[in-house]
Amino acid sequence: MSHDIDHEIGTLWAPDLDRTLFQTDKAFELLVEQCDQSGLVDADHMRMFKTTLENADISFDTEYYLVSLGLSDTDIDGIYNEYGSQVDPSVLYEDSLPFLQRLESKKLRSVIYTRGSTKAQLAKLKKSGLDSLDYLITDRVDKTNELEDTYRDASGMYRIGMIVANEVIVIDDNWQAFKNFRPGNRGVLLRRPGAKINPPKGWEKPEGVDVHEGLMEIDLDK
Repeated sequence: MSHDIDHEIGTLWAPDLDRTLFQTDKAFELLVEQCDQSGLVDADHMRMFKTTLENADISFDTEYYLVSLGLSDTDIDGIYNEYGSQVDPSVLYEDSLPFLQRLESKKLRSVIYTRGSTKAQLAKLKKSGLDSLDYLITDRVDKTNELEDTYRDASGMYRIGMIVANEVIVIDDNWQAFKNFRPGNRGVLLRRPGAKINPPKGWEKPEGVDVHEGLMEIDLDK
């Protein structure tokens, strides 16, 4: 978490980073170039490895990949530091900043709720210029389950760092974020054109989860 508050709020909006706010594939190519320039990583092998995993519906994480190559922490930190130091807002979708600004204009709190290794996700946040915002990094894909299991207290309030909220609305491109979605909760499944992560046949959208193709379609006043 980057910021703290010391009072309770009603609704906390929790947009995902990858493929929700952040154009993961575009940004990946910039990171591949950075890795290639370091002389420590073969760009073609990195692309092939990512494609192979994703074709098998397995998430690719650059930090885990770099570790698997035997790179030292110093080398990995050097790659990420150089990558993150070159801020490039174009790695965000066109509606990402307007959506975050819309939340702010309505005085609605948000936390970027992102899945992946810490170094990889921090580098993405820095690259996009979003690292000054509140964020929560997790290794769990079932985010709404994690919220209930880890961040909801006995009184029913969600406590994330110093943020205390009555409800948390997850916005995610991955249907698995809403596994075992609990009645009464709300969420948003973002289905951007060309989405890579598709629900399996027979999957039924949980009640309380809205589906949209873009962030600006989301009704913040419901």
